[in-house]
Amino acid sequence: MASTETGTIYAGALRNTRALEMQASERMERQLSGLERYPDYAVVLRRHVDTRKGPLAQLDQALDSIGKSSSTLEEAVTKTYLDLTLSGAKADG
Repeated sequence: MASTETGTIYAGALRNTRALEMQASERMERQLSGLERYPDYAVVLRRHVDTRKGPLAQLDQALDSIGKSSSTLEEAVTKTYLDLTLSGAKADG
């Protein structure tokens, strides 16, 4: 029984970590669209966004290895929240 609980906790931790990585990547992607006047910074940020793809792939592999997949519902909720947050920040700014 403890093994099942540990597996559930591990899968949840992987999903949560993946959701945070996706949220960070999406936020940086959105920031890139507003950096036309700062090309040097855009290059650095683009490089960082590209490096985040490796950890996402590793998280996907880890989830696959235990027979789980990322939660598409959790990603959809996170993306919607991020969209609303950023649209509100643009309206304020």
